Amino acid sequence: MIPSKAFAKISCRLVPNQNPDRIKQLVIDAIRARTPSGVKLEFVDQHKGDPYVVVPPGRSNTPKDQSPVLARAFRATDEAVSEVWGRAPIYLREGGSVPIIADIKRVTGLDSVMFGLFLPEDNLHAPNESFNLDVMKKGIETTKRILERVARG
Repeated sequence: MIPSKAFAKISCRLVPNQNPDRIKQLVIDAIRARTPSGVKLEFVDQHKGDPYVVVPPGRSNTPKDQSPVLARAFRATDEAVSEVWGRAPIYLREGGSVPIIADIKRVTGLDSVMFGLFLPEDNLHAPNESFNLDVMKKGIETTKRILERVARG
């Protein structure tokens, strides 16, 4: 038996300088170009978010005009994570979909430093997702120390 309907959800993680509307149109065009005649397509646009990236200071790709406040926030993060977790953070260039971060930058001009607190066993964004409360407490303490350091200058 052949089903009469099929559904698919497509999510694209964008990198800096990619335009969400352009990428969406490229995906739709690619699907349409490969769709057999007689098949009806319907696209439902649920949401989008602009890509966002910041680079720690002192890297080969650190922008020359990096905000001194952002550089201070990275240093504060290094110190706070080292104190609370017992080792320095590892900065990964990793995809994520937190669309509000790019909006915060666009509206306020302020950058964000994000750090992940989920463990592999937390099953992030999957059935039976969990979050270790001890990790949450350490995350709160880390954030508190970061904010205190940035505020002191």
